[in-house]
Amino acid sequence: MKKYDFEETEKFRLKNETNLEIPPEQLKSWQSVVDLIATIGGARAGLIMRLQQNEIAPIAVSQTAGNPYRVGTREVLFNSGLYCERVIGENQMLFVPDARKTETWKNNPDIANNMICYLGFPIHLPNGGIFGTICILDDKMNQFSPAVFSLVEKMRDLLDAQLRLIYLNTYDQLTNLYNFETFYQKTKAKIKTNAIHNQQLFLLMIDIDNLKRINDQYGHLVGDQILRSTAAIIAEQLNGDIILAHYARDEFILLIAGQSIISVLQLTDDIRSAVDGDYWLKKHDVTYCYGIAEYTANECFEHWFNKVDSTLLKAKKSGLGQVGLFFDENLNELTMC
Repeated sequence: MKKYDFEETEKFRLKNETNLEIPPEQLKSWQSVVDLIATIGGARAGLIMRLQQNEIAPIAVSQTAGNPYRVGTREVLFNSGLYCERVIGENQMLFVPDARKTETWKNNPDIANNMICYLGFPIHLPNGGIFGTICILDDKMNQFSPAVFSLVEKMRDLLDAQLRLIYLNTYDQLTNLYNFETFYQKTKAKIKTNAIHNQQLFLLMIDIDNLKRINDQYGHLVGDQILRSTAAIIAEQLNGDIILAHYARDEFILLIAGQSIISVLQLTDDIRSAVDGDYWLKKHDVTYCYGIAEYTANECFEHWFNKVDSTLLKAKKSGLGQVGLFFDENLNELTMC
């Protein structure tokens, strides 16, 4: 069997690796899809498989009798000999009517489940990478009708379109960070659970001081690249329970959970050092201001957000490259770092 070297290819990994969250209602819909393709195909199993790093896992499994696959199980994909490895490695449909009759497939791992027949298609991410596969498997030789081939392919096309909609609703298209609506929903959920865990929570807002000047001087394409570069550099500094999003045109916002103010200030300093030390950003005289505000018990998101927003504004009024810390809500005081 052909051995694929894409496990070691960083470009492949980056293109195909995603943390795209599939909503529960979408998974419920996908359950109907695999039930349909397995029933119409007269097959033992219908599956939607998801690729994550070097593993493949079923995330939707048909409820057909005798289906040996279960949601939550995981298999190492690369050089495994699995049918879906070929689909993902070659990014194309695979049909194996009877694995026992070919040298290529007679020893593949699915034979252990007596799955000797396979039809599968790759499912694509919005960036053209591979999300996983949609497939049907049977414990007997099955040629499948042209209508079944067409059905599985059209269901794949539907999944591709749904993944794009999920992506568009979740991420900012320019930076590939969360959009603000996603950040808002995740932060509200964190506030709810915080009543139990009682963690310190901080908002950190980062603003590019001079993006308008850069756009006017160098053009918006350069401004867009500065936003993308900034997003990537910030993300590289993050560890722990942190949510990062692109907010508005020239601002980024982070929710930092379970860290002290000292740690938050250290993270801010790490980000400052990273962006200030980047040759390309320095070449375009990019500077940033920062605002920090801690969450207060029983505070609503909107009030907390207004604190960090006003803190950032005051920092910007103090000059380029400033850090503002809102540290006492009652006194409404601001300290500059």
